[in-house]
Amino acid sequence: MICSPLVLIFTALLLAAGCGSDSPSGPDWTGDVGYAGVRSSSYGADPYPDPAGWQDYVEAMSDAFPGSTPCALWIVGTVDGSIEGINLEFPSDGGTYPHVSFTEEDLHEEYLDWFDQCGIRVFLQVEPGFADLDTLIALVLDRYGDHPCVAGFGVDVEWYGNVTEGGEGTPVDDASAEAWETHLQSYGSDLGLFLKHWDPVFMPPSYRGNLIFVDDGQGYGDMEGYLADMAAWAEEFAPNRVFFQYGYEADRVWWDLLESPPADIGEALAAQTAQECGLFWVDFNLAELDP
Repeated sequence: MICSPLVLIFTALLLAAGCGSDSPSGPDWTGDVGYAGVRSSSYGADPYPDPAGWQDYVEAMSDAFPGSTPCALWIVGTVDGSIEGINLEFPSDGGTYPHVSFTEEDLHEEYLDWFDQCGIRVFLQVEPGFADLDTLIALVLDRYGDHPCVAGFGVDVEWYGNVTEGGEGTPVDDASAEAWETHLQSYGSDLGLFLKHWDPVFMPPSYRGNLIFVDDGQGYGDMEGYLADMAAWAEEFAPNRVFFQYGYEADRVWWDLLESPPADIGEALAAQTAQECGLFWVDFNLAELDP
């Protein structure tokens, strides 16, 4: 992707400041960080923290960005290849739905109850496979929509119309994005819908509404290349909010050189992002956060 002159200038400044060296000193960030916290999945953290543990990790991240709201991207349904769809991690409401399975026990109620009490916000995320998104919005919001902690709903587009590891998903068209957002906001006009991918081609081509665009790109050779792509993502979707999900093992080659990877990367992202952003460390490497 071609970088704008501002991106190139910012990258040069990072290099001059020693970013990516053994002991970088991150930039003085002035970005608008609306939310900061972690991503959570049933398969990402081992051992899986209890509610108080998740609170500690979320707040360790948000405390690094004064003024941000502590938040989690909270996955409540994971791709289920056996049915070419999704396993929702709570019991069925009694109905049966194409490409949807359920767990016998609710894996999330206890955590959402805790977050209600401690002021943590959550976006409830799904990995849909070939399940119908309007059906998933209804099932998830009917189950959890009364929790004060719920800030919105998210779709991992990598798993939209795809159940194969290594697949890239299906691009979201404008009509679908608008319909999903309208449906979600029928549960509350303040609820936000995010779409997540690493390639802008998979985002709706022109519909923006109040969508939040989440980049979860990984596998970069250095921090400068990562920041350049994230700057391009923010510019592509401005003025809509953008979230960044980072801290993957595939990028350890460069973030392991940083003094405090969650904070240092977040500061650099915020400094180069004009609109409000969200910063989320992945649950695969929670040990990098120090509650």
